[in-house]
Formats: sequence, C-alpha cells, structure tokens
Amino acid sequence: MIASAEYGGELGKASEVNCHRRTFSVISAIVETALFDLMTPTEEFSELRDWFAREKREPAFWVAILLPWLFAIFTVGVPTILMTAFPFSDAKKTLQILQTSDVGVWHYRVGCTLPQGTYVFGYDLSVKPYNDEVPFHFGRVCRDVVQGGWIFAKIPGDLGH
Repeated sequence: MIASAEYGGELGKASEVNCHRRTFSVISAIVETALFDLMTPTEEFSELRDWFAREKREPAFWVAILLPWLFAIFTVGVPTILMTAFPFSDAKKTLQILQTSDVGVWHYRVGCTLPQGTYVFGYDLSVKPYNDEVPFHFGRVCRDVVQGGWIFAKIPGDLGH
C-alpha cells in the first residue's frame, strides 16, 4: 500500500512537471515570435492598409472610431471655445447686478434656458455667503448672440444640478 502511494505520488509529480514544461514551451514560443518575427515598417503598413480595406465597410468600425472623437469635441472642445469667446468677466462688466464681489460662476451652460428664451451659452451663478457655508444658486446669465449682450434671470430653487 505504501509503495503504490509512493508510485502514484511520483507519477503525479512527473505529469505535473510535464504540464509545466508544455506551458513554458508555449509561452516561450509566443515570446520568441513577438521578439524575433518583427515585420519591417513596409510590411506593417501593408498589413494595416489591408486590414483597413477590410474593416472600412463595417459600420461598427466607424462607430468605434468616430464616437469617442465626437464625445471629446462636444464635452471639451465646444465648451472651451464658448468659454473663451464669452468669458464670465464680460458678463460681470456688462451687468450691474453681477459686479458685487460675492457673485461667481457655479457652472457653464451650453443651451442656456431662461424665461425669456433659450440661448446658445451661459453661466449658472452662485453667491458666496460671508461665513464658510456652501455657495447657493443665485441665477443664470446667458449670452444673446443674435442681438449681442448678456441676459440675466434670477431663477429660484435648484438650477438642475
């Protein structure tokens, strides 16, 4: 009984070693392929061109390429351009009610809605209290691109945040 247990134990160790050897040989073949079968730049470009020729007719390919770019443009690019074109400092200079030092920008708005209408761009405003409390919403100022100028509206309650 002891001999068979020893024999079985040795046999189990031998098959385990063979399994590790096979795994190691597969991994080393993959690493060797990655390191030593490098293509020339011309071959890589040719393979990329062939891949693009196959995939360019696939709608999912264009969705995967274009959607991240559109997302970046509309979430970063458009607001940056609008904040640069219509800075809050211009609105603060123009409107007398905003010239107090405790009024500041809470958040920018693309698609600014006021009771007078909807405008392309604007800012949600907040007032900083004199003690260290959280600033509260004060109103909204929007840029009227057609007639030129800023339009202010005091909006009670939450501004949609």
